[in-house]
Amino acid sequence: MSNDTEARLRDYLEAKALTVADDTPAPIQQFAHRRRHWPVLVAAAAVVALVVPLALHFDDRRSAPEPAMTSTLVWKAGAGKVSTIAKPSALRVPYLLSTPDISEPFAAVYDGKTRVTLPRTQDARLIGRVANGWLLKLTNMGKPSELGILDRAGRFALLTTYADWVALSPDRSKVAVGQIIGKKSRIVSIDLATGRQLDALTAPFDQIHVYGWNRDGVWYSEYNRGNNNPQPRVWQPGSKERVVEMSGFSSLKVAADSDRLVVNVAGNGQGCQKVVSLTASGTFEVVRESCASSKPAIYPFPSPNGEFIANPDRRFALHVDNGKQIKLTGLSGAPDPINNVYEDSNHLLVNAVTSYAFNAPQVINRCDVRSGKCRVVHRQSGKYTIGLGTP
Repeated sequence: MSNDTEARLRDYLEAKALTVADDTPAPIQQFAHRRRHWPVLVAAAAVVALVVPLALHFDDRRSAPEPAMTSTLVWKAGAGKVSTIAKPSALRVPYLLSTPDISEPFAAVYDGKTRVTLPRTQDARLIGRVANGWLLKLTNMGKPSELGILDRAGRFALLTTYADWVALSPDRSKVAVGQIIGKKSRIVSIDLATGRQLDALTAPFDQIHVYGWNRDGVWYSEYNRGNNNPQPRVWQPGSKERVVEMSGFSSLKVAADSDRLVVNVAGNGQGCQKVVSLTASGTFEVVRESCASSKPAIYPFPSPNGEFIANPDRRFALHVDNGKQIKLTGLSGAPDPINNVYEDSNHLLVNAVTSYAFNAPQVINRCDVRSGKCRVVHRQSGKYTIGLGTP
């Protein structure tokens, strides 16, 4: 994921944490065991994200084959071992446990009482729950990454390869996949029930950043290198894309179940968050704006309905409609700037580490953004890293 705030942080973390797999250029596709290095780098990376453009390196894929596509779901049996958990976690979202030690890889998807253990040779990133299982990105070193569906019987169905960016549709029935091959980028829309490609858009840039999918469509831009002035674009599969100009645009986050976006804007020595919606004329209407010259909030997490924005790194939430700031109290640990998800529109799960030591235990806080009250609902030993998926 990335963004000229969050995106560059992610680039920085990926560059510093561990070597990215050969087929995995996009920082958004980071894997859980690499995330264990982020606490040590958060403070420095936040500064870098605001003031220093970091170059995004994509592997040279000019000689690589075209991404694999399917026209129907073909289920491969034995992709995972299914078992039942006697005492399931209190988390209401699926999550993935993996080992930080890449010499002894382990990954398993947990959802309620179900556990699906993946082959030891694979590295995985859990994206979220879908109708027929879970959307996963799997990687074997030296081979193209695979985006597909893991079902509750432990079968895996491939959707495509080279999934550099992944965005689920608001109703979770489709997925938009950003793919970068050499000097060509495209976004494909895939139906999750059948595996069929529905539409594709060839981007006018060699490197893109897909931010997410809301009611208006799939939001993306040219990748922000810090000096190329990218502008947000929205593409509703089946229609033409639209460019929406915004001065100082840096990055954005989508509120998936609404028409709202949280846009990070830089300029005049300040960092600003603007909550906007797309008008019928193709411009942004600003609903709420918050700026700061020092310690700006640059890692926003909008609720799915767009009513709240949580900033765990600054320990506050914002009620968008009335502008009220709500202090997040009882939040334990140092929040992860990336892997936090909403269980529903009112409850944000904040992934945090208990110290800055390597392999420090993690805690998952459940924060009610209406009241600001947070409490720990899951503890994870340092033996495994936990990565949260969307519900």
